[in-house]
Amino acid sequence: LQQMLQQKISELQLEVAVFFHPPIASEKVIEVLASADIGVSLIEQHSKSYELALPSKVFEYMLAGLPVVSSPLKQVKDILGENKGIVFALPESREDIVIACKTAIGLSNDLELRKEIYGHAYK
Repeated sequence: LQQMLQQKISELQLEVAVFFHPPIASEKVIEVLASADIGVSLIEQHSKSYELALPSKVFEYMLAGLPVVSSPLKQVKDILGENKGIVFALPESREDIVIACKTAIGLSNDLELRKEIYGHAYK
């Protein structure tokens, strides 16, 4: 999968904006994530288990102070949906994903919001 993605990144000339980080120790994850602009957690809802998922990755992104693009999963919406730092996108809709990512990138410039997102991870 990584090879295919790297080829696509090259075709789109996005090498300066997209990179693949090598594996890291779990205690360094938040520190590395904090260098990103946004976090993306898109899960297709193929079963009840996926529909009710609450991905830990969403909380890791929030602990890093990142705006999050997430699938509109029931648990994520119920628990975190009121946060200004979460933008929802249907994973099967390219248009939805593009709009949500652009919105989240716009939010990432607001340092006060990033602090607020971090604080919401603990509530």
